[in-house]
Amino acid sequence: MKKRKLLLGLAIILLIALGVLFLPKIMNNTPQSTEPPATTLKATQATSTPVSSNTSSSSTTSPSVSPTATSEPSATAVTPESATPTLDPESEDPQKYRANGDTSSDFTSAVETTDSITANEYSAISIPDSFGTNSKYLNYSVKSNVHPLFNNILNDTLNGDGLTHAQKFSSYLKYPGIDVSEWQGTIDWNAVANSGVRFAIIRCGYRGYVTGRMVEDKQFAANMSGAIRNGIKVGVYFFSMAVNESEAAEEAQFVLDRISNYSLSLPIYMDTEFSGDDQDRLRDANLSANAETNCVLSFCNRVKSHGLSAGQYASASYLEDNVNAADVVAAGNRIWLAHYTAKTYYTGEYDIWQHCGYNGHVSIPGISGYVDCNIWYVASGVTIYNNLDYSPIYDFQYYLAANPDLKAAYGDNNDAAVLSHFVNYGMSEGRRGNSAFDVYSYKNAYSDLRSAYGNNMKSYYMHYLLYGRNEGRNQITGVTTINGFVTTYKGINYAAVYDLNYYLKSNPNVKAKFSNNDDTAILADFVNAGMSEGRIAIETFDVNAYKNAYSDLRIAFGNNLKAYYMHYIQYGKAEGRVLTTAASSQQSTTQSTATPAPESMPSSTNTKYNGIDYSIVYNYQYYLTANPDVKAYYGTDNEAAVFMHFITCGMQEGRRANETFNISAYKNKQSDLRQAFGNNLKAYYIHYIEYGKAEGRICS
Repeated sequence: MKKRKLLLGLAIILLIALGVLFLPKIMNNTPQSTEPPATTLKATQATSTPVSSNTSSSSTTSPSVSPTATSEPSATAVTPESATPTLDPESEDPQKYRANGDTSSDFTSAVETTDSITANEYSAISIPDSFGTNSKYLNYSVKSNVHPLFNNILNDTLNGDGLTHAQKFSSYLKYPGIDVSEWQGTIDWNAVANSGVRFAIIRCGYRGYVTGRMVEDKQFAANMSGAIRNGIKVGVYFFSMAVNESEAAEEAQFVLDRISNYSLSLPIYMDTEFSGDDQDRLRDANLSANAETNCVLSFCNRVKSHGLSAGQYASASYLEDNVNAADVVAAGNRIWLAHYTAKTYYTGEYDIWQHCGYNGHVSIPGISGYVDCNIWYVASGVTIYNNLDYSPIYDFQYYLAANPDLKAAYGDNNDAAVLSHFVNYGMSEGRRGNSAFDVYSYKNAYSDLRSAYGNNMKSYYMHYLLYGRNEGRNQITGVTTINGFVTTYKGINYAAVYDLNYYLKSNPNVKAKFSNNDDTAILADFVNAGMSEGRIAIETFDVNAYKNAYSDLRIAFGNNLKAYYMHYIQYGKAEGRVLTTAASSQQSTTQSTATPAPESMPSSTNTKYNGIDYSIVYNYQYYLTANPDVKAYYGTDNEAAVFMHFITCGMQEGRRANETFNISAYKNKQSDLRQAFGNNLKAYYIHYIEYGKAEGRICS
């Protein structure tokens, strides 16, 4: 019995021990709620309190999210089995805070404002009759129910709208516009156009301020087509959260991939601002002004590489503190200034001001809720045509002043038509469009462009606009001579006898003929006409001097002047044949005044030339007396030139040059010579000098 009790006690003790060991595990395996974990994302609540990453939680059912600069939530959807929180792309739209009225102090100023103007607080307003044709209104048709704010801007009267423009825009044209995104919902663009809106900058997309994913604006396609269909000029912006140059270029490409079917009249802007959320990848990156500038330039350069205009959107304080705005502008980009005030203090460059109706709250027909309002300042008429900004090569007022025929045809106000003329006709005609760019200077300066474009003048304009500026080609005015001109024509290099600028300077008629400085055509003219005419084309070569200097060439080529040029190019220069430029004449003459090379130049006291002594057939005084035309041409003081005339012309013409030698007698009395030389009179002179006299042949 005692033994049975002992065994029972041991069993009870064993059961108690087992209970102590396994009961906690059993209790922990009790089924919990089947609902997914309650993931609270601070990113969706502006007032959420961040959870410290150093705080541990005792709860096993509600995992905390601890956003930090280096740890972002996963973009993968959360399942009931997953502890990784979800971040809806829409929840990290960086524009949501501003769209919901949470305007950062970056955009506003402490200024006195008036009440908002809403869509229901006005009736039709009369506008000028010229609304449909005057360039001030971008050639829009007459609209009714124009919003008071827009009406004042269009008429450049600021009474009632509370805005004060910077003094530098006093003479500028001013156009009212808006910028929109999916936050404005579905827009009635016809009503918007009728309210007086002349342009709209439409959001293409954004980069998430946490994950960095890029998302297309839901209303982008609808807004683009709706605005364009109703005659509203459009530009595009992308809300950037780029933290390096690569991401910035990626954002630009995102836009470029989506705009090919649309016609832009304004630039593609990189929207640079912080999101308003405590989690902000751009703010957390803490970029220096130089780094942020490089991001902006990377975005803009990618856009411009596709032939489109680019710019930066930013608040006044962002432009002053976070980026080198002057460098952005210097690179040929535009600034869209955001400053919600009646009068901005920002003094940097900008041509669109987002004022938002001076207090950030404007309602217009066609849009539910508020919308951002802007003014586009345009100097001297429009400069954008088919998405491309021609302002680097075109100015409306300059173009009219430089081309009176256009001013007579279009008048002073039709800037759109005048720009169209410049693009479609003026550039091809080589008409100068502004004071900063001279297409002929650009053509003269760059031989590679001349080789590529020849006389296609429009191509030079377009090259500078799309590539030349970025390549640093800055020889765009004042280049009156042709740099790097071509010297090769049909495989022959004429550089030894040809310098284009010298050729034009020496031959005014050629310069007048080729006023467009087509160096290929000018060289062709020299080869095909100038050489045969004996035109001087370089300071170091005179064809008449070359002809006079070498009797062997004269025997071979006679008066074929082109042959002398070609001989010098192909042989003479390599043979070391020396010549001096004729000082008295640049035209071909039978009786040349050119002087031969110094070593072969006969002096007034001898009759030798190129190793031959002509004294047995020549006497200076006798030659002048016997040939009055020679005396009249050379006078009595130019013995060397007279002697050269005898050598180059006189012997061939059979002129008598001394008392003892008569060429006619020598020829008539020597039948063997007549058989050998025929009518080559010069050969009889040379034969007598070298052989005849020694042979005792009769010469008189």
